[in-house]
Amino acid sequence: DRVVQTVVPFGFADAKGKLWTVPAGSKVDGASIPQAFWSLIGGPFTGKYREASVVHDHYCKTKTETWQDTHRVFYDGMRANGVDESLTATMYGAVYFRGPRWILTKSKDGLVSAVSGTPLPLREIKINIVELASRPNITLEEVRGAIDEALEIADERTTVQTLAKKEDCSLVVEPLVSNVTAFAICELDVEEKRILATRNLRILISDVETLLSANKSLLIPRINNYVNDPTTENWKLVDQASRRVLKLVNMTLISLNQYRSGLNQLEERLELTDYNPEEYLKSIGVVERFAKTRGAMLKQNIRNVPVDRKGMRRWKLVYVELLKRLRKELPALSKGLE
Repeated sequence: DRVVQTVVPFGFADAKGKLWTVPAGSKVDGASIPQAFWSLIGGPFTGKYREASVVHDHYCKTKTETWQDTHRVFYDGMRANGVDESLTATMYGAVYFRGPRWILTKSKDGLVSAVSGTPLPLREIKINIVELASRPNITLEEVRGAIDEALEIADERTTVQTLAKKEDCSLVVEPLVSNVTAFAICELDVEEKRILATRNLRILISDVETLLSANKSLLIPRINNYVNDPTTENWKLVDQASRRVLKLVNMTLISLNQYRSGLNQLEERLELTDYNPEEYLKSIGVVERFAKTRGAMLKQNIRNVPVDRKGMRRWKLVYVELLKRLRKELPALSKGLE
C-alpha cells in the first residue's frame, strides 16, 4: 500500500551541518505523521514534503536522535525543499502535538532502550493546529509554546486524576534543571511503565535535591533581604521566588503520585533488595506531606500585601525545619535504585 523503500542511501544536511542519513533498503510508511492531517497533504509521500517525510519516519523508527530534534529536522527538510511556510508550520505542529515521543533510558549494564508513546493533553485547552500555524508572522517557538501549554502538567489534582483514568499512560518527568516541560505519553505496556517509574523516581530524588538547593540559593536569600530591609521591592522578589519554588513543589507532588501508582511495576525489582512496601509507602507519604505543607506556606508569600518582618522571621524558622526533615527522608526513597 503506502510503504516506501529507499534503493540508494538518502539523507538531509541541516543548517548546522549535521547529516541525517537514511540507509538503502530502509522501509517507511508515513506513520510518524498523524493520519488526521493526511487530508491536508494527500498522504505523506505525494508532495514536496515526501523527502522530509522519509527522513522523519526513519528516525522516528530508529529513535537514535531525540524526538525534539527529529521533529525539527522534518520542518527544516520541508522548508529546504520549498514547501509553503504555513503548511510547513502546520505539519510541524501536527507531529509536535500528536506525533511520537520517546525517552531514552540506560540500564545498569549500560544498555539503552527507548520508551515511546503519543502525547496526552493534560489541560482543557483546545488547539486548532491549522489555525495556529496560519496566523500572520507566527514563529516556530510560538507554535511549540501553544502546544506545550496544552500538554504540560496542570495542577497536581487535575494531572493525577487525568492519569488515573488512562491505564496505558505515564508521566514523563525531566530534571528540573533542564527547564523542560513535563508531559504524559500513552500507548505504553507494563514494562515501559516500569522503566518510566524507575526513571521518574531517580529524577524525583534528584529534583528534591534541586528543590533544596533552590531554597538555599533562590528563596531564603530573598527572605533574608526582606527581613533585613522590608521594602515593597524586596517583597516582590520574595513573591517571585515563592512562585518559582511552588511550581517545583507541585512537580514533586505529581511525581510522587505517579511513582506511587507505578510501584506495582517495580516490586519484582525491589524484592531483590531490602524493600519493604509499607516502609516505602510511608516514606513517600512523609515526603508528600512535607511538600503539601511547603506548598501551603509558599502560597502565603504570593500576594501583593507584604508580611510584616516578625511574621516573616517565624515563617522562615518553620520552613527551614521542614527542609531539614525532608532531606532526612531522601535515603529511604533511594532503596532499590542502587
